[in-house]
Amino acid sequence: MFDYTARHIITTRKEIPLEGSRRQAQETIKDGWYINLEPQFYPYPSPPQPANRPNGQGQSGRVRAYLSVGVQRPGEAEVPEMPEFVAIGEPETGFALQEILTSSSTARLPDGSTNQMEHKSETVVTMERSVFDAALFEVPSGFKRVPYINRNPA
Repeated sequence: MFDYTARHIITTRKEIPLEGSRRQAQETIKDGWYINLEPQFYPYPSPPQPANRPNGQGQSGRVRAYLSVGVQRPGEAEVPEMPEFVAIGEPETGFALQEILTSSSTARLPDGSTNQMEHKSETVVTMERSVFDAALFEVPSGFKRVPYINRNPA
């Protein structure tokens, strides 16, 4: 794409609860196409490269967040579960042109039965190369700076 080599990467993330866990199994599959786009062309700030790896290679730049919400019953001291993350392989570091995320999980209902859920989302980036008129980047002649804009005028 635009002289960039596109890579098709499929990443699977599984949450496998251990014996005695209150969590349910979950799986997320990310199916994406990526290119190595120069940082000056990114539409948003590119992530910082890990300082201890040449050219940002390796897993040291990974960041994970984990949130667990539960209901504590009166008189019970519930110890929060502490997850352990195991990464296999190198993370994708390119610019995503398309990503399709498919998540599936099982929810335990109050009556003890389970309900299988699936969610799918897609992100597509449109890129085009063109020459823009320099007038697009000039401040219009009638422009004036104002201290405040009333977004709900009377």
